[in-house]
Amino acid sequence: MNRQTNGAIETLMDLFIGITLYFIIFEIVGLIFVENRLSYTIGLVLGCAAAAFMAWHMFTSIDSALDMPEQDAVKYSRKRSLIRWLVMLAAAFAGMRLEIISFPAVITGILGLKIAAFCQPYTNLYITKKLRKEGR
Repeated sequence: MNRQTNGAIETLMDLFIGITLYFIIFEIVGLIFVENRLSYTIGLVLGCAAAAFMAWHMFTSIDSALDMPEQDAVKYSRKRSLIRWLVMLAAAFAGMRLEIISFPAVITGILGLKIAAFCQPYTNLYITKKLRKEGR
């Protein structure tokens, strides 16, 4: 592995840590304010699991696409992006159709990927590098 790949793996780990922290915060808030706690928790777990899968899938897709010729990489990236959309839609559909899964919690969990990506520089600086004994 070269340095760029190590940086990509570190970024992926930052996203996983961010999604986990996001889950913990929203689970605590949900347990305080939501009436049907089981449904909320199942929905949040499903949404955060979908977010983590999408982060990992994006990492592997980009890694593979970078080794392909341009035309093949474009087609490959579109197909892989469609898979991520289908996973997100399947999780949302499960939240809409199954009473045991809270739809708003699923959407909240899926948004964890966006929040984790936004917070990634801070996660890297204050958590990941501390775990590796680097940084401040």
